[in-house]
Amino acid sequence: MAAAPAASSNAMKFYPFSSVVHQAFWHQLADKKLNEYKLDTTPKSILGRFSNRETLDAGPRLYVDFDAFAENVNYSPGSFAAYGTVQVLNTAEEFKGLDKKALLTSTAEQVWIDICSSRPWSDPSLLVRFYLLVFAELKKFDFIYWFSFPSFSFENCTSYSILDDGDEECARRPLTAYLNDGQMASLERIVKYDQAMAQFVFVVVLESDDEVRPLPFEALPTLVKTTKKFFVAFCDPCPSGPHPGWPMRNLLLFLAYQLGSCELDLLCLRRLEHSFVLRLKLSPVTAGPAPPAVGWAKNERGQMGPQRVSLRDSMDPVRLSRSALELNLSLMRWRLMPELDLDALKNMRCLLFGAGTLGCNVARGLMAWGVKQMTLVDYGKISLSNPARQSLFRFDDVGKNKAEAAAESLRAICPGLDARAHVMTVPMPGHVLAMEAVVEALGQLHQLIDSHDVLFLLLDTREARWLPTVMAAAKRKVVINAALGFDSFLVMRHGSPESGLGCYFCNDVVAPANSTIDRTLDQQCTVSRPGASMLASALAVELAATLWLHPLRSGAPCDREPSCLGVVPHMIRGFLSRFEQLVMNAQAFDRCTACSAKVREHFCSEGADFVCRVLGEPALLEKVTGLDELHRASELAEVMVLDDDDSDTASVGTSSAT
Repeated sequence: MAAAPAASSNAMKFYPFSSVVHQAFWHQLADKKLNEYKLDTTPKSILGRFSNRETLDAGPRLYVDFDAFAENVNYSPGSFAAYGTVQVLNTAEEFKGLDKKALLTSTAEQVWIDICSSRPWSDPSLLVRFYLLVFAELKKFDFIYWFSFPSFSFENCTSYSILDDGDEECARRPLTAYLNDGQMASLERIVKYDQAMAQFVFVVVLESDDEVRPLPFEALPTLVKTTKKFFVAFCDPCPSGPHPGWPMRNLLLFLAYQLGSCELDLLCLRRLEHSFVLRLKLSPVTAGPAPPAVGWAKNERGQMGPQRVSLRDSMDPVRLSRSALELNLSLMRWRLMPELDLDALKNMRCLLFGAGTLGCNVARGLMAWGVKQMTLVDYGKISLSNPARQSLFRFDDVGKNKAEAAAESLRAICPGLDARAHVMTVPMPGHVLAMEAVVEALGQLHQLIDSHDVLFLLLDTREARWLPTVMAAAKRKVVINAALGFDSFLVMRHGSPESGLGCYFCNDVVAPANSTIDRTLDQQCTVSRPGASMLASALAVELAATLWLHPLRSGAPCDREPSCLGVVPHMIRGFLSRFEQLVMNAQAFDRCTACSAKVREHFCSEGADFVCRVLGEPALLEKVTGLDELHRASELAEVMVLDDDDSDTASVGTSSAT
């Protein structure tokens, strides 16, 4: 690269940029890293801004704000765009091992390409570029980052010399040495209102004794060939001090390359009382390789090196907790399952009937999947034996309502979770209630079921599951059922007309009734091996997630067309005595006492009257569905078999006696 003769030893100095990064930018960057960039470390374009209206105690600052990722930003007067690049690395070792010199050189080469082109005449911001290198430790909400503001060393590239005996102090003169009061007032109006201030470099022409006129930067090549008096106005990000701000370095090199040998009055435009004029002589610069680059920023200790920022202390703890949870889920999508729709799971509204052993574990599993809203329904109270088996309770909770204590515990674990409690008794066949109580309970259940997407039936007794099953079938809701035996468990999803699969009651040929009568102590409690509830709860949650992500949801078939998480079974039976698990399908039963068309029709047409009759007379369900006829036909068949057996026995006996 060719250059003019060596400059004076009193070469001009420049105040470097310092960076100011808004917290909102870090939040946006973290979100993009999780949901968009993932493991991708390719550089991404961002925007920064600087201003020539800083307070006097501030140096040149480059701001990276919440709008850094926007494509176009209309900055307020006095603020100007800087084109940036952000590169987010995956490990601290990668950040440390990256060749910083090579990175700065490659970034500066783009600036040099722009200098050698004519593009900065129309967009001077091309001369103000920056590079932001980041390692995001998202689990700790720590960010290690390093800015570079690429410019070129003037040691081997002399593009200007200072007039007035080569002394910058002599060359730097206040505006009042060049402009009278009228011209100063005219310039002040331009600074406040004129659109020329949309670019950080423009031209100010002295039109008369009372007026100056702004022209765009691209008018400069023509003006230098005239005899008009003008200034090249540079919106200086340095608010005070004897030296201009960092962007002038590249500006001078661009002017020298484009204009060749000439003299210019450079107006460093700050607040008017602190603005000054520099008289410079440019030397011609020819095309060639880019000059040596400088520009890595110093850290807060004044040393060359990265900076660290932690958002933990400044973030809302609730948001921090939520973000940490979403991080773990998002990691699944980076390598393993890009199609995983976490938003669908997050917005799945879950209604849990039962806040005992199964309910506590299911709630925890849903919380781990990022579900934001769940409601627990239970009327029971926590006994002394519960905290050891029911994972949301502590000893201090004994005597509290299970639903309320479970919801409180969930909110304590994950403060951003919308966990609610509803204390009520679900009407059950064989458990007689007054009509007023049934009407009230039905009203509550209608409201609860309508406002949720997925129902979990996690209750102790078979009959307690009947009414939610009927209502969910009538409302076409997704239902997940889990039940425990001593060393076995059942987890299943209720079917729909599209799938043809049955519900929890479809395999029964008797109506549900009061199962709590004459029960001994061991029959009054849920007596099961401790691991059974953990296994059943985990499978219930995973079945719900898999089903919810299937495009057909409750209509999903069992053996084909899996969701992104895999196949969607109908029922899973587990046997701890032989550590065996069976996946089974069962078709819907047209005489089912819960989901059959006849039961749904009676419930929808009669409502509380029908429910009240069933509570007092469970056998009514067998009459409605035709199960009673099936029983009589079965009994008759057995009698016929017995008659045939008796006849055969008599004949044989006679034969033997003969």
